[in-house]
Amino acid sequence: MKKNNNSNNQGFYNWNSQSSTPNFDFSQASQNNNSQPTLESEINKYSHMSEERLMQEMFALVNAGKQNGTLDNAKLEEFFNSASCMLSSEQIVKLRSLIDMAKQS
Repeated sequence: MKKNNNSNNQGFYNWNSQSSTPNFDFSQASQNNNSQPTLESEINKYSHMSEERLMQEMFALVNAGKQNGTLDNAKLEEFFNSASCMLSSEQIVKLRSLIDMAKQS
């Protein structure tokens, strides 16, 4: 995975200097790293949601990121490339579909 060393936290995901796991963040770039949730806390937050609810949440985050300028199609592709190595073939197909839908929204 490519590590983002950009200290201003711009991008689809950013890296907490104290952790080797990415923290997904669609909020404004000025947010402090210490206040960002961990990947584990984000997984726990979404683990109880239905697939339909997860998709609603994802597209709300995508739309917010596109509106505030912290997310674009290149960053969606970067996320896909980073995440796909951790997924099964079936999950990669699903993620590809979601990324393609997010690019069109």
